[in-house]
Amino acid sequence: QGISQVGENELTVLRQIHKEIQKMNDKMGQGISQVGENELTVLRQIHKEIQKMNDKMGQGISQVGENELVVSELEHLEEDAKVFKLIGPVLVQQDLVEVKANVTTRIDFIKKDVARTEKVIDGLQNRAEEQRQKYLALKQAATGGAVKD
Repeated sequence: QGISQVGENELTVLRQIHKEIQKMNDKMGQGISQVGENELTVLRQIHKEIQKMNDKMGQGISQVGENELVVSELEHLEEDAKVFKLIGPVLVQQDLVEVKANVTTRIDFIKKDVARTEKVIDGLQNRAEEQRQKYLALKQAATGGAVKD
């Protein structure tokens, strides 16, 4: 019975060690899972920012189109034509050459803003892809195997 008692003691110790290892693995899994959730939250925020920038770019492109339409209409006018600008409730007469210059300058400004916005979107898309890769790596680590995209 002495030998079987030692075997039982060792078995009990091994069971306790096994339980402790399981607890540690569970805690690690929860930690990885929480980190994964944080990475996913960051990825969602980046996608929201990309959407905002896309909306801004679309608005800028629309404004460029509207202003180019104005320039094309101004081109049809004779040089001595009267041009008015609505400022508040008042129509104010302006010089045709000045109006063309102002609208052309506005188009250039908006195009530059659209180009800046495109660069921001490119940067955000790169960040989103990096974040996606981080998330997938953590998800793979948490599951202990391959993860599909």
